[in-house]
Amino acid sequence: MITSHLSGCYLQVGLIENIKPENKSFASLRETYQYLFRRNREFALLLWNGIPVRLSYVWDIPWMIEKIIILLDKLTDENELDTETHHHCYFQTKNLKFNWYLEWNSEAIEVDSFWEKIPGNYETALNSLGHIKMMKQEFLYEWKLLLEQLIRAFQDAGGRIYESEQADLFDMLLRINQSIEQRGRYYRTNDYNS
Repeated sequence: MITSHLSGCYLQVGLIENIKPENKSFASLRETYQYLFRRNREFALLLWNGIPVRLSYVWDIPWMIEKIIILLDKLTDENELDTETHHHCYFQTKNLKFNWYLEWNSEAIEVDSFWEKIPGNYETALNSLGHIKMMKQEFLYEWKLLLEQLIRAFQDAGGRIYESEQADLFDMLLRINQSIEQRGRYYRTNDYNS
């Protein structure tokens, strides 16, 4: 049994190198971020019920970002606030393969996961703790700093996306970031005077 401090889904981002302005155009978000992070050897860590899953800024996040944006858009859609919703995400990258089956309402989110491929081969451990339940806002907060990194890297590089559907996804990313009020658990400032 895991403690309540570890249960859930938490994201610890990596350090992003200085992105140089290059004013390049890209067809897709995946192509954009794979190019912008090509020299980055950092990893983000997704803590799933206390078990760390490494996310490469070069080989994982660019392949995941489109599905993450679509998921977060559904979760922040004000028209869905009073209804229960379901969604399935299948993530496949060079390093990872896993499924998330999500169900949420205005207050909480539950995710059942199935992990097929993880560096280090500890899929069994992740699958034994494959279910999370947490407040929906807390789940959204966990993604904010990563979204901020993606936006900042794109803006610092002077990037442009010429495929209209992909440009719309970037606009959606901007909108989602603005709608999430604060950063996740490990990035909040604590007021010790209260």
